[in-house]
Amino acid sequence: MLKIIICYLIVVFTTFSVVLNTKDVNLDKNLDGEYIINEYKGIAKVISIPSKINGNAISKIEDAYFNTENNDYTGCFIKKGLIEVSFSEGIYSIGEGSFLKNNIKKIILPSSLNYIRKNAFSNNQIEEIIFPEYLYTIGDSAFSNNKLTKIIFPPNVTYIGEKAFLNNMLTTIIFPDSIKSLEDNVFEGNNISNITIGNNV
Repeated sequence: MLKIIICYLIVVFTTFSVVLNTKDVNLDKNLDGEYIINEYKGIAKVISIPSKINGNAISKIEDAYFNTENNDYTGCFIKKGLIEVSFSEGIYSIGEGSFLKNNIKKIILPSSLNYIRKNAFSNNQIEEIIFPEYLYTIGDSAFSNNKLTKIIFPPNVTYIGEKAFLNNMLTTIIFPDSIKSLEDNVFEGNNISNITIGNNV
């Protein structure tokens, strides 16, 4: 009976949103004096990344470590079984490979976000996303292998990387005038039937 109760409590804890604190993450300070998160140590599957941890303003999610020997990423929030992630205001960059290979279905991005790096949310289950107004860059394969069906790009995005939305379920795409170029195979592996193109594409 005790084992059943413990298992139940673990399930409840991991499926309710948890605001991260110093016990859940490793913080680092870069050369610019910015505090960045470089590793998630918690067990919660629904998480909220706050604007401050222990009084330190969080500005970035660090790039994951890429191991050239096995050609794979480690660290950050990789392979943690996450299902929902929300980001607080003040975070302006989400690092390379940082949320790779989870089960994320929903993300809430802050209006402060400017950059989503290469492979940041690749290999998840994301079904819908609202991009913030001042997002400028979406890196290579940033949302590859998800379940997105529709994308409305924000008015200030200028760069969309190679294979950024590879292998989703996209049918509708709306581009702003700010888009000047697209890299190769951005939407490969989709079934797009409705496209609105900006004047500069």
